[in-house]
Amino acid sequence: MPPWSTPGPSRWSAVSASGMRSGRRCWMGCCWWGALGSLAPLLEGLEVHVEAMARNLRLSGGAVLAEPAAARLLGEALPSATAQRIAREAGETARREQRDYAEVVLTQPEVAAAVEDAALDAAALRTALTIDLYIGSSEAQVTRVLMRLDPS
Repeated sequence: MPPWSTPGPSRWSAVSASGMRSGRRCWMGCCWWGALGSLAPLLEGLEVHVEAMARNLRLSGGAVLAEPAAARLLGEALPSATAQRIAREAGETARREQRDYAEVVLTQPEVAAAVEDAALDAAALRTALTIDLYIGSSEAQVTRVLMRLDPS
C-alpha cells in the first residue's frame, strides 16, 4: 500500500521525509495540466452564444443552475432539509409548467411566510436566481482557461 493512501502521523512523516509527498503533488499537477492540455483543441474553437444559453436555461425556468443557490439562500431562513426540498420541488415545477424559477420559489408557503416575517428578502432572492448571472460570466471563464493553457 503506498504511504499516501492511508494518512496518519507515522505514514505522513515517512512520506515527507522521503520526499514522496512533494513528488505526488508534482505528479498530480502534471496530470491536471495534461488534462487541461487535452482540452485545448476543444476550447480553441468554442464560441459562447449568450442568447442560446439563455434560451436553454429558460426551458427549465432557470432552475438548472439556480437550485443550489436557492437551497443556500433559503437555508438562511428555513431548516436545511426544508430549503433543499423547496429548491428541488420548485425546479421540477418550473420545468413542468415552464415558469420562472424564482417566482415558483417565492410562491411556496414556507418562503412566503419567511418573506412576510422579514427573515428572507424577496428581492435579493429574485436577484440571486436571475438567469443572467449564470450566463454573463461564461465568456470570461472560457477566456481564462485558454489563457492558462497558452499565456502568450
